[in-house]
Amino acid sequence: MLSNARKLSRILSLAAFVFLTLLAGRSYADSLESLETYQQWIDVTNQSAGVWTKVDSPNPVVNQGELVTAPAHAGFAPRTGNLFLDLRTESQYASGGDGANYSYEINSDDFGGQAPSTVNSGTVDFEFWICPNTWSGDSNFFTGAGIYQTTSLLNSNGDVLASIGLNSLGNQNAPEVQYSVDGVNWIGTGLLADHMSWTNVTMSLDLDAKTSRLGFTDVNSTTVESADLAWSAPITDTTVTTLNLQMRDGVTKNYFDDFSFDLVSAVPEPSCLMLGLVGICALTIRRVR
Repeated sequence: MLSNARKLSRILSLAAFVFLTLLAGRSYADSLESLETYQQWIDVTNQSAGVWTKVDSPNPVVNQGELVTAPAHAGFAPRTGNLFLDLRTESQYASGGDGANYSYEINSDDFGGQAPSTVNSGTVDFEFWICPNTWSGDSNFFTGAGIYQTTSLLNSNGDVLASIGLNSLGNQNAPEVQYSVDGVNWIGTGLLADHMSWTNVTMSLDLDAKTSRLGFTDVNSTTVESADLAWSAPITDTTVTTLNLQMRDGVTKNYFDDFSFDLVSAVPEPSCLMLGLVGICALTIRRVR
């Protein structure tokens, strides 16, 4: 027979477990309809999986396309699975000589069954992997110094809530990773993304505090993470509905893989939590007696 003290200890442990479960209700999902459901070497706007929009211009995409789902090729392989996203703006991939700007409509499958338009509190965590390349075949040299590619999360009003930018140094095939909460003002990490290896990017958006925290881990497992960065004051829409990929004209490629979202529920009202715990403890004491 367990002693009364041990019984009480076990039930209190159960109460703590219930408390933590209520505190952080998580739902995990593979993002972007799972890249493995796409076909290879086809522009994403021409595929049935997910809803992609080419934002930048009406110029028709030629050949394979600017943003395609690609298999292993040229000695490089997906990080996991069989496909990854391949974003490129070389002249042979698009007519008109413009850059690439693509938006993906986040859906309930990406959010573990919850419609993004209904998720306006708690935390949205987003993670993906990159393998960039700053070479420009148009100029036969590295693309000019500055931010040449951005990956951003937007709300339904089109406001940028978090963005990772690849900053070309103009003389090497390893861009510095920078971050921003408005897509305009950038903060450097001092870390370089490797053009031959997958490196990790994280974004954590607190919808209640209206802040974003961004991180990057390089090929040496060195991580830099921002502080909680406040969104622009006028922003009132706290939904996260769009993933946007942009790149400057003339850049060979940027690879992306393993996108995932993690929703963390808002903390329930303390009174509700306390009532639940009091009820559990009351039952426990009654049974111990």
